[in-house]
Amino acid sequence: MMAVVKYMIYLGIAASILVLVSALLMHLSIIIMLTFIIVVLMGAIPAALPAVLTIVQSVGATELAKKGALVTKLESVEDASSIDIICFDKTGTITQNKLSVVDSIPFSGNKIEDVLRIAALTSKSEGMDLIDLAIIDYVKNPK
Repeated sequence: MMAVVKYMIYLGIAASILVLVSALLMHLSIIIMLTFIIVVLMGAIPAALPAVLTIVQSVGATELAKKGALVTKLESVEDASSIDIICFDKTGTITQNKLSVVDSIPFSGNKIEDVLRIAALTSKSEGMDLIDLAIIDYVKNPK
């Protein structure tokens, strides 16, 4: 919701600047110009935004339920809409009941060795967490 509010604020500021420039070109009174800009900025964010967002999320949850997805919280719809990267499970976790790491792709100029070292340092073998054990196994034997 904050992303929507930020976008609406930016849009309101851009509209205010456009109004300011056009009012200056038309030689209008400063009082009329400032009054109109305040009205534009006040109207940029509707008071019913949380209610509208909840309704949109519930419609999205209904559509997901029709496709067989179980949505228990409306926040999960908002979380799902903000996903940039999706990782698919093609490692045999479901079919073979074995979790494994297949590949690692470093971002932002990092080296694969750095990613493996950081992943190994953040994983604990004592806790018997399956994801940590899969990462440690991959670091020990990356092939």
